[in-house]
Amino acid sequence: LIERAKSVTEEEVIAAEERLRGTVPVSEKILPEMLHKTLAIYAALSSMTKEKGWDAVNVKCQYEFSKEYKCVPCVPLSMLADDGVVTSCEGDIPCTVSMLMLRALTGQTVTYGDALNAWENTVEFSPCGFMPFSVAAPGCEVWNFLPHPGFTGIQVAGVMRPEKVTFLRLVEDIGSYHLVCGTGQGLPTKMRGGCMPALDVALDGSLSDLENAYAGQHFALCYGDHAQEAESLAHLLGIRFVRV
Repeated sequence: LIERAKSVTEEEVIAAEERLRGTVPVSEKILPEMLHKTLAIYAALSSMTKEKGWDAVNVKCQYEFSKEYKCVPCVPLSMLADDGVVTSCEGDIPCTVSMLMLRALTGQTVTYGDALNAWENTVEFSPCGFMPFSVAAPGCEVWNFLPHPGFTGIQVAGVMRPEKVTFLRLVEDIGSYHLVCGTGQGLPTKMRGGCMPALDVALDGSLSDLENAYAGQHFALCYGDHAQEAESLAHLLGIRFVRV
């Protein structure tokens, strides 16, 4: 992917920039060379996806892109998700498969979040800098990535719309798998740390049930209540279903 990004044409980058600026505001503090480098990754991802017929892409950001190439792929992945490709990062393949499941069940653009913080019966789902623009609440922008010595590049800065959501995680067992699923009401949310995408979700189920079922911080997210469809899918696959 990096080698392909280095060889994309100027026309491809210009087209990608026009597409991005036509979707969300882009901070004037972003250096032109960083924007160019980022959009070259998008152009490369887009062409590779079409050539190979991929349904999904998962980019291992840390530290190949974030520290070595010095350009995180948050914005390219967010753009590609709105092209209809399931996209994710951090090399978490079970999360990507979870997202593919929700995509197949709902036809929606699917995102994911790290279930990092919780209080009372509310969970904050928040990735680093990835979020498809089509799931964002008004006010979403593209900024320089959060200040950190190990990360360089640009990111999506915004929050998800405060609507009903379903969250799903495929969990690997010994010789099998199971699904953890729940629903909740998205709440008006502030960006985590003042810059990272997020959605606070008031769970329909119990926070203690989620804690007991917790097997990884990444959960696929989509709008609406689709727990019944997910349970039916688990039944068809012959795997256990855990409802939060």
